[in-house]
Amino acid sequence: MAVTPQSQQSVLAVLKPEFQKRNFGLFKSLKEYEICSVAGKCICYDTPTFKRVIARDVAGIKQYLEWGLDLRRHTLWNHNGHITEENVFTVGWHFGSVVTLCDAVVLGGYSDKAMRFVDIVGSNMVASLSKVSMFEAFRRLNAGALKRLIEAGLPLTIGEDINNTVLHVALDNRDASAVLELILPLTPELYNETNTDNETVLGRAIPLPSMDALRPLIKVDGISPSSNGRRLSPLYIAASTPRDRITHVFVTNITLIDPTESRQQEEYSRLQARLQRSTGSSDTSHPRQRLLTALHAFHRYKERNLAETKRWRDWYKKIPKKQRSIVESTVKYTRKLNTVEHLFETNERLAHEIVKHGMQFYNISQTELDQFVKENEKQGINTDKTSVSQAMKHFVRDWADEGHDERQDAFPCILGSLANMSRTFEHPLRVLLPGAGLGRLAHEVNALGGFEVTMNEWSMYMNLAYRYLSSLSSVNSKTFHPHIDWWSHHATTADLQRSVSFPDTLASPSVLLVEGDFTTAFAEDTGKYDVIVTLFFIDTARNLVSYFENIHRLLRPGGQWINLGPLLYGSAPFLQLSLDEIVALTEHIGFKFQETDPSCGGITIPGLTVRGKEVAYARNGKGLSKNAYQAQFWVARKN
Repeated sequence: MAVTPQSQQSVLAVLKPEFQKRNFGLFKSLKEYEICSVAGKCICYDTPTFKRVIARDVAGIKQYLEWGLDLRRHTLWNHNGHITEENVFTVGWHFGSVVTLCDAVVLGGYSDKAMRFVDIVGSNMVASLSKVSMFEAFRRLNAGALKRLIEAGLPLTIGEDINNTVLHVALDNRDASAVLELILPLTPELYNETNTDNETVLGRAIPLPSMDALRPLIKVDGISPSSNGRRLSPLYIAASTPRDRITHVFVTNITLIDPTESRQQEEYSRLQARLQRSTGSSDTSHPRQRLLTALHAFHRYKERNLAETKRWRDWYKKIPKKQRSIVESTVKYTRKLNTVEHLFETNERLAHEIVKHGMQFYNISQTELDQFVKENEKQGINTDKTSVSQAMKHFVRDWADEGHDERQDAFPCILGSLANMSRTFEHPLRVLLPGAGLGRLAHEVNALGGFEVTMNEWSMYMNLAYRYLSSLSSVNSKTFHPHIDWWSHHATTADLQRSVSFPDTLASPSVLLVEGDFTTAFAEDTGKYDVIVTLFFIDTARNLVSYFENIHRLLRPGGQWINLGPLLYGSAPFLQLSLDEIVALTEHIGFKFQETDPSCGGITIPGLTVRGKEVAYARNGKGLSKNAYQAQFWVARKN
């Protein structure tokens, strides 16, 4: 009998008064709840896994801690002694509060299937436990909670305590009675889960003991908190019923593994392999060379921009002194220059944070970067100030409130097309977004649910900025001045100098970034994707045909290609096609263009199902200019 949403609500209704009594709520500060690894080093604050758990179920995590349960970081080994998963977390469960955690947190907070549950000691542990008397004793004490564990696919771990075979549990004696009182209304019947042939059968219902009968069975031998403050050493619960063959009952080592963590780790390993190069290699197209070039440019953010400010000062000095006096008395132009210089220094802190995080993420040593900078500057190679500026401005376009209107121009038609696709959380559709920039569209697709989202980006400037953004754990925690390097089209100096905070929402770890050239990075993924979304992308190609053929190759038969963007061809394209030529070519390659929603613009060419709509791009919301395109929208199906 599966636990239904209705029964979950019943459980929550019973638990709600207890939550209120214990003042369960949001974290005020992570430091109030120190959670440490078994080695004693506090690692949870900086780990993406823990941050995600907090972000998804803050109240549930606080509940873990209020009950005295501990989170531990482990390496998961298989039976052959090889590492299968790293940095997984285990939770010590109280045999009574299992019902609380399983229903209120696991089946509630994690029911979106983003978590899966792994038995760290073998897949058949529950079946084998059903054949031993200690399993019967445990089931008798907490039948309903155990049933929920089994239904949720959670394993029970068998261990030894001196000469006793035990099940592990963590219990805070302050909560023992309260836990039992919570359990009793939720466990009215006892079920015999599994027979010796592994067939599920319904056993006869056996009333649980009364509260008075249960209390003598619970004996807390002691509490000895560790030096870490919140970790509790195991507490022993004696089961004195004569028919029991055990002396202690515990439950522990229920391991939660986020499948997105595994996907991220696999791609990170591939990325590190791609970054390796032969000693002395200086190929400018090599990923490591491009990475170091971008790090160098962010590293010199202030110097390059202050040099520009000096140029503006020098130009200002060329006007006659009398005219400068008038300017100074009315608009204080020198003070404006001084202020902007100061704001460049403020922005430099953000640029240096991007460099610092990038070096950590990509495993670039300070020595390597310093040597690269020294050699390049010795050769007189200038850094790319424009690429740094554009990457930082994308914090505004993609991840700030100020970019909301621009996103609303571009995203709805794409998201609407995806939202109408049939999908399930158990079997998500795979979506690829090449040329994703800082990836806000990818995260909006992910937020729809039922999609496994992969984004791709070539620019190391964008990738450095995105890796930094993904590390942020607080909304609007970073502020900078994005418009001070371009003085045209401003209504007021205050608009020019204004600050912008980001991110307006946190990046999701479920979205995977694959770095590199779209035409080569997915060489082994033929037919893998259900949908490919190209936003302001196809006109970046040197060879449009390669883009179109690669999109077709990566889609499964019947897969969909969604496009929105202009036809603004970049530097040295091999061919430059008009819209009608693009439609003819892609139909020949194997696409059939679909009907689309009229709200996505008018038909651009009669007889074709391609629509045009005005979409702003990289526009200053308070500026006096308007940068927009008649972007072309289509949905095409792979034959």
